Amino acid sequence: MTHYTSQNGFYGSIDANGKFNPNGHDVTVTSLKTVYEDNTAHITVKFYAGDKLQSIDSPVQDIIRALGQTGYPVSNAQSNSLLSYINQQISTLHAESVHENIGWHYNENTKKLVFKGQEMIGGKSTYIGNYNIAPRGNIEDFRAEYGSLILGNPPLELSMVIGLSSCLTGYLSVMSKGIEIPSLLFDINGRSTTGKSTCGKFAVSMGGFPDKIPGKMSLAGTCSTTVNAMYGILNDNYGYTMLFDEIARLGKYADFTSMIYSLSDGTDKNRLGKSSKVIPPRTWATSIVFTGEFSLLKYAAKADGLQMRVISFPNVQWTQSAEQAHAVSAFSKKYAGLPVMEFARYLYKLDPNAVLAEYEQKISSLTNEIPIKPCYKERMAKSVAMLMMTSELSAKAFDVTFSHDKIKSLVLENIAMSNKESEARIAYDFVLNQCEINASKFPKFSSDPDDLTKRLYDCWGSIQNRQIHSDMENKKVVTDLLIIREPIFKRWLKDGDFSEDNVLSEWKKNGVLYSTKPDHYYNVVSVQKGRPKTKCIRIVLNNEAYGETKLLETNVRFSERLFIYFIEKCYKEYAGGYCVEKEMADAVRKSIDMMYDGSMDTGLQAEIIQHCFKMSVDFPLIQSYLFGAEHKKWQEKNKAEFEKYVANYEPEAREGEYEQIKMKGMEPPSEDDLDDRL
Repeated sequence: MTHYTSQNGFYGSIDANGKFNPNGHDVTVTSLKTVYEDNTAHITVKFYAGDKLQSIDSPVQDIIRALGQTGYPVSNAQSNSLLSYINQQISTLHAESVHENIGWHYNENTKKLVFKGQEMIGGKSTYIGNYNIAPRGNIEDFRAEYGSLILGNPPLELSMVIGLSSCLTGYLSVMSKGIEIPSLLFDINGRSTTGKSTCGKFAVSMGGFPDKIPGKMSLAGTCSTTVNAMYGILNDNYGYTMLFDEIARLGKYADFTSMIYSLSDGTDKNRLGKSSKVIPPRTWATSIVFTGEFSLLKYAAKADGLQMRVISFPNVQWTQSAEQAHAVSAFSKKYAGLPVMEFARYLYKLDPNAVLAEYEQKISSLTNEIPIKPCYKERMAKSVAMLMMTSELSAKAFDVTFSHDKIKSLVLENIAMSNKESEARIAYDFVLNQCEINASKFPKFSSDPDDLTKRLYDCWGSIQNRQIHSDMENKKVVTDLLIIREPIFKRWLKDGDFSEDNVLSEWKKNGVLYSTKPDHYYNVVSVQKGRPKTKCIRIVLNNEAYGETKLLETNVRFSERLFIYFIEKCYKEYAGGYCVEKEMADAVRKSIDMMYDGSMDTGLQAEIIQHCFKMSVDFPLIQSYLFGAEHKKWQEKNKAEFEKYVANYEPEAREGEYEQIKMKGMEPPSEDDLDDRL
């Protein structure tokens, strides 16, 4: 067998006469790692590509291809000798065990349980994945600061329990022996000043650093992603709580109903690979937190099965002041990643059968206390039991006190509150959300017969400000009516699995529905002056039953104004005539729909609009971008660009102000500035 050596930047062999025969540029193996999940060997090598020193990590079987892709000059004739030289170096190295996934794992062959954190509990391995989960601080200081800052504040104690519950969920899942252990879904929604973002980041800090730092991912992310990507993020997570902030950013492209079922069940759908072979589904067992101004369930269908899979906390006051929020945030970062590791060490020492038995007993004792329909009590009791067991076990693990009874009361009160809403109220929120998602289809009602917007695209409805007679108040009032064409409205009710008769009868009774005929739900009206009359539903937006609705109006205004801006440009500078061609109008509409997401907050909308103005400062650019043969290419290019811009947004909560989203290096224009532009 040929022995290889290196000299003067080359590797080769020594012949019988002692002469060095080079085979190629030197490649030095600096480390050897064995990946725990699949037992594959990975190596790190250093080499020169030209005059630049390079370093790459690669599985051993792919090393020749990886070298070629990074600029190392390797020929087919040389590849065998190079691989032999690399294997020769590998034989002298000690393999370091590493892991790429996080959480609990039970090996059926070795009958061994391990917890994969920054360091492995129950084995020797180091985490090399992307998440920043290295524990910080020490348990003694954590215990002392917990007592002064967190203890006695049930919402903050609950935040900790939510963050730690993933560790117990993953543990029971891998040790359950066939017992169903659902992942926990938490829906933290409400006003910007409730401290929901602080709560969410505090929860995930139990397992890792809650903010992004260069080169590492945070367990706290946003919903600026796809559902499929979300499943990829959760894949093989059996112990670390994940946060998805700003649920509205998933927007109109997400099937929230299917998503909730999959997240709770801990698995996605089977997929086919390139060779038509079934790819095993991605799996997880953890806790998942969603935050936003609106409930996660608002975007999903009415099905009761969803209610029992999500624990919602609407408008809980998580922090009492800006000072407390800052202190909790500092505490989160100071001890990030430490609590989960301490909790996992404690669980590792317990008898799994005893923990499972306690879990089942806890479900049984809690079932009758769950304030929902009897047929769903047991399912929800599983989630509540997991929280309460986490509270009790982690208190022992850290040698601290939790307010167990107050935590349980807080959880049960919010479950009861979330399940009180009638089908009609849920349908009201669902329909308004659909209008927000499709805001471009609902312009303000125009009485101007020459208004271009009414002929340029297909309206699904409109918003009309008018005087009506209120049966509830028995007088005339001025209000906003949301007009929706019958086919659209019926389709939405069907999508949401709502009973049309139940919804409309309650709306009529509560003064939410406006009809000029007492025994009718629908009226034949025009959605815009000059359009043919059609059967429509008319909803009173500012009604006493469900309160005042402003968000839809704001979103429609931004979308409509931006659309009209482009249309006027076409009319004045391009079309040269009274009519704008339909193809042009469609191109404008599609482009604006792509740029505009009705679920975004107004600060983000304003910045994107400003960016549009900067891109389209003169008409030749508008013409080129929106109407030319490059239209599709422009859409693809700018979709990626806007996603990049959105990824750079950072939420900045200010006391007493609306939560702002600010683009780095870019200030949102003022309302006056927008008015001047438009």
